[in-house]
Amino acid sequence: MGRYLMFNTGVDYKLMFGIQENQDINYYGGRHIFNEDEGTFDIMWLESDIQFVHQRLMEMEYAYLFDRPNLDKYAKTYDGTHELKHDFWEKYDYYKIDDLKARYLLGLVIYHQLLYKCPLIAKCDI
Repeated sequence: MGRYLMFNTGVDYKLMFGIQENQDINYYGGRHIFNEDEGTFDIMWLESDIQFVHQRLMEMEYAYLFDRPNLDKYAKTYDGTHELKHDFWEKYDYYKIDDLKARYLLGLVIYHQLLYKCPLIAKCDI
């Protein structure tokens, strides 16, 4: 998988260089699908996956004492997802984010997009 995830919402997510593992996306489930047209493997989440992603976020919140932002504050749109990412980076200082916070942010980004786009598909290079 490459270092970028391109979602079918228009949101691009760059895995944090030197900090975030490519496999972090697998922590949040989804189904690996082969895109024959592009010769790539993508990951797809359905409405039925929302609860699993939510559960994973709760596990991280419990284990690492993360405070979930109030997602009602963010519009259920591309812009809302970007605002969520920006606010997270501001709260934790982008340059000091560790591997656990990076994994948690990825889950927030996936979960937030699932609130307005199903199926949610991330294009990944393998």
